Order: sequence, then structure tokens, then C-alpha cells
Amino acid sequence: MSGFVVCAKCGTRIKAGRGHCLKCFEPLPDPEELAAPRLSESLGLSRNTQMAVWAGATFAATLLGVLIWQTWPTRGDDGEQPADSAPLTAVSPRPAAPPPASHETADEARRPASEPSSSGVPVAGSAAGAEPNLEAIRAEYEEKLGSNPKDPALLNSLGEVLMRLGRTDEAAARFARAVSLQPLESTYRINLARAAGELGQTDRSIEQYREASRLRPKDYDTLTALGLALQKKGDDEAAVAEFTKARRANPSGPAAVLGLATSLEKVGRVDEAIDVFHQYLDMPTSPAEIGRIKAHLDLLSRGRSQVK
Repeated sequence: MSGFVVCAKCGTRIKAGRGHCLKCFEPLPDPEELAAPRLSESLGLSRNTQMAVWAGATFAATLLGVLIWQTWPTRGDDGEQPADSAPLTAVSPRPAAPPPASHETADEARRPASEPSSSGVPVAGSAAGAEPNLEAIRAEYEEKLGSNPKDPALLNSLGEVLMRLGRTDEAAARFARAVSLQPLESTYRINLARAAGELGQTDRSIEQYREASRLRPKDYDTLTALGLALQKKGDDEAAVAEFTKARRANPSGPAAVLGLATSLEKVGRVDEAIDVFHQYLDMPTSPAEIGRIKAHLDLLSRGRSQVK
């Protein structure tokens, strides 16, 4: 064994064959152990090849750095995203449309935006001159019915447009046809009842409102409309019963309260009527209406005093 070894810790050159460094006592390497060959030697690469590989790796690293620098998002001094850069937040989705009411029919869901939905409360039809597009809508529904004459939803929609055009008798015919095709759809019956009431067909109106109230036993509008139709006919005893049901369905509905007070007075139940009139005054209403009811209550109170 010959030669020298170098201490890995202190660098002292020591003659081979000793186990520890004479200066720092660090274990010395075995001179007969072969050092692990470098990767380039293991792969058999020449020096020129090694230089080419090193140059390629250096170029790739430099190119990657330039790309990262150019695409990195910049911000202003206040940390805001620049105006010309794309926003990082996702686009907010559109809000979902509100679900239809429980009594909404299929034709109401697909009705054009210019056409109103049925409310169930008797209202006067709109003048045709106020909505010049109604005639075009009517013609469109007529055309659709030509190819599908037994579609109750189309018949009902056409009837509603005819009501707004003031052609109530034609509307009533369309509603009646829709009812015959789909008798369990309360909206068609309510529309027919409203049209019949405007035509002065009170009994027919009451009949359809009764059928609709059987389909909607807790619907305030339908019960109130039935009470008003009965009141118009002069059957205030029956009207009291319907207005009472309507109040149970919606205690804060003023129309049923006023209707009930009026019918109670007509059937001679004046004390109850006065009490209900006072309940009506506690509800939001116009100053003119408050004055009218108060004047009427004054007359009722004086009449009751004279009777006593």
C-alpha cells in the first residue's frame, strides 16, 4: 500500500494506510475504494456533447424565465387590476326566475310578456286603443288555434286578449270552450265567471265561481269574487258565508272585510256590521274611503239609537 490520502475535514495530507488523521483524528478514506464515476462518464458523453447539453439547458431556462415575466399579471400602485387586463372573477350567473304561483296554468307560463295573467278578481277590460299590439296578439292566437283547435290553454289566452279588446261575448265563448276541454282548471272557470258577470249573466258567473272555489277552497280572491257576485244578485246570506271563508283564508284582505260588513248590514245584523266596519277602518285605505265609512257608521249608529 503506497501513496497519500487527504483528510476530508482538515485537508492534511496523510500517508496511506493510516485509519485516522493525525491532526484532527477524522477517519480517513480507504485509498483502494474507487470514486463513483460522474454522470457524463457513466453515459459515455464526450466533452463536446457535454457542452452542447449544458448550453441547451441554459437556453431553455432563460426562455422559460422570459415567458413567465411577460405573462405575469401586473397591478397598479393601489393593487387594482389594470383596466386593459381580463378580470379574474367568474361571470355571475343570471338570477333564476321566480317559480309560478300554485294556481298558475301552463298557458300562463308561456304567455307573451305583453299579456297579463289571470288574477281571479273581476276587473273591467282595458280599452283596445291603449294597447295597439293586442290585435296582433289576437291574430297570432287565432292562427295557432287553426292548427290546434282543442288546446284549452290557447283558447284561454285568446279569451283574455278578447276581454282586453272589449269583445267580452267572444271571450266568454273561448273560456267556455276551454272549461269544457279541461274542467278541472280553475283559471278557465274564473275567467268565464268574470266574463259572464260583465255580460250581466249573474247566475252563470256565480256557478263558475262556485266551481272554481271547490277547486281552490282556500283561495282568497276566488272566495271574495264569489261573495261579490252573490251580493250583486242580492243573496247576502250566501255572500256572508263566502266572505267569512275569504277572511279565514286572508284576514288582512280588505275587500272581504268590506263585503262582509255590507252584507251583514243588509241581512239585518247591524251590530256585527258596525263591528266589521270598524275593523275595515283599521286597515290601510284612502282618506276619502275612511270619510265615507265613518259617515255611514254615523248613520248606522243613529239608526240603532232610534230603534232602541
